Amino acid sequence: LSRGLGDVYKRQQHELSQPGMPQTNGVIERCNADINSGRRAHLTQAGMPECVGILAAPTYCVHSNVTHSEDGIPPWGKRYGKGFGCRIYPFGCGVYFRPARTKVATKAHSPTMTFGIFVGYRLAPNLEGWNGEYLILDLADFADVSLHASEPYHSFQIHPHVVKEVRLPKEGYI
Repeated sequence: LSRGLGDVYKRQQHELSQPGMPQTNGVIERCNADINSGRRAHLTQAGMPECVGILAAPTYCVHSNVTHSEDGIPPWGKRYGKGFGCRIYPFGCGVYFRPARTKVATKAHSPTMTFGIFVGYRLAPNLEGWNGEYLILDLADFADVSLHASEPYHSFQIHPHVVKEVRLPKEGYI
């Protein structure tokens, strides 16, 4: 830093938040509360268990950033100078997707697409925006798993498919 700019930084006063006192850091605490409320709303509306909550929070953040705004321009548009560029799918809706050949062995006569659950968008690294990939859970992954609220989820690991194309069923959102 130049000497003049360094002097400005030294003279600048700012108030630090006190550790263990969320009241002193209200802006970020309100942001965290909003994300937690959105995560719970996504899970409730989708009828999904808490074990997929780790995917619901980032999906809520994307949905919030591409749809909500007071001045008509969502935060996504302000950041990237353009719209999100894809259809907004509700968290937990049913979609058809083409599984990666490395994850699922398919036979020649098998359909190319399978039914799954939409759980989010895969964002590009370094805050470069959305790279056109969706996160989908295969229903077959849940075949032997109890999703009852009283069941522990520590042994259930989520490995969503990362795909470029999803399609809604003919009936629309499920």
